[in-house]
Amino acid sequence: PTHLTSMSSAPTAATSAAVLPKDAAYVWLWREIFPDESKSGSWYPLRNCDQLKLEAAEAQRLEATTADAEVTVLVDGGRAEVRLKGRALVDRYGPDPPQATRAVRRSLWFSCAQKDQKG
Repeated sequence: PTHLTSMSSAPTAATSAAVLPKDAAYVWLWREIFPDESKSGSWYPLRNCDQLKLEAAEAQRLEATTADAEVTVLVDGGRAEVRLKGRALVDRYGPDPPQATRAVRRSLWFSCAQKDQKG
């Protein structure tokens, strides 16, 4: 998978709508977790088919009058789910005990680590 070194979070409600074009393409990323919390995990993009589902669900959530409601989207072939309000990736099936909840971010850009870049 692509190893990421930095990313930009999606704009907040305070960000002016004029700053971003209406058709800006977002990238959904999840963060790897290490048992040793002193290490910072890498960020990885979700699959393209999951990106489309997440964007559609996020648009519906933001347009709804109950934008504070939790919306869950199945990803990774139904093996995991993303909770949009909490920005969390949760395994639905997996090892016992299950993996810890991982952070999810909606971003406008990210950059790859030098070792992952081709060229």
